[in-house]
Amino acid sequence: MHLVLHTVTLRVILAGGFCMGLAGLVPSALGQTNLDADIPQAASLHNLSPLAGFLRLALWFLSAALLIVAAVMLGLRYRMTTNLYKTSSDAQWNEDAREDAGEWAEASEIIEAWAVRDKAGEPGEAAEPAAETKPRHQARLFTPASGTAWGEQMLKAFLGTCMKVNCLGRTWRESAAWRMQSSNLPDPREAELIRRLMQRWQEFHVDPETGVFLDRSSSAGKSRVCVISVSKDKRTLVEAAFNAGFVIESVGRYLKNTDLVYRRGLGEYHAPTKDELAAMTPGEKDSLMRITDIPDPWQAMIGGPRRRVTVPPRCRR
Repeated sequence: MHLVLHTVTLRVILAGGFCMGLAGLVPSALGQTNLDADIPQAASLHNLSPLAGFLRLALWFLSAALLIVAAVMLGLRYRMTTNLYKTSSDAQWNEDAREDAGEWAEASEIIEAWAVRDKAGEPGEAAEPAAETKPRHQARLFTPASGTAWGEQMLKAFLGTCMKVNCLGRTWRESAAWRMQSSNLPDPREAELIRRLMQRWQEFHVDPETGVFLDRSSSAGKSRVCVISVSKDKRTLVEAAFNAGFVIESVGRYLKNTDLVYRRGLGEYHAPTKDELAAMTPGEKDSLMRITDIPDPWQAMIGGPRRRVTVPPRCRR
């Protein structure tokens, strides 16, 4: 039906255009026609100009009528097209969709069957077992130079506890709390020190009972220095001391003028908190120094036991 309307409409438009062309060409040709040479009588019709005017008007009316008919047919065709879409119910569309889905399902089943056949190989050949699905989130392991491997969560918990029981770590946490920072956003100095420890964990020799050690080359030769010295009470970590040289090397650019320590023993320094600093006498305050001013920092530990003791041999050169 759509094709018939389209063909008829096209033909009507072409006919209307042809009539319009004739309305402009035929009357002018008739107006120029002289019949004196064909008719011997002198009183004969000299030209066809009056007939040309009537013919022009008739052709214009015919072309206008044809174009009006074409417009009506175009409107009828558009309406019929719209109605055809409206007459298609939702049930019919759903049925067509299910048929298409069935065809796709059959095609996918055939493809899968061929894939299984290709993998199976010859009849006597056993099919290879399917590879086990690996978990998306694998636990990251940190393997030191000597010692057992540490899981990421375990290592973070250990270093966080060391910062908690260390005097320098406590001052940094007090500074973060004073700036009203969230507990999930530690002080930049603490975060950077932990990051550097985790980054270089493969270089360390780790003994969970005594501490973390590093083989370091210097002008005097290669020596093993203590990076973190720990002290435990049964299974609980109660004290931790950080190597001053490693602290300066790792977070030197983050250190502030308020990062002060005083010497309490041979190679042992303590970082006072704000309360301890307020309770110090003027003479004791004169003994304070910046961490970067510690002499022989790679042989000095910040933290350590509360009582005055000498540095254990494991932390010496």
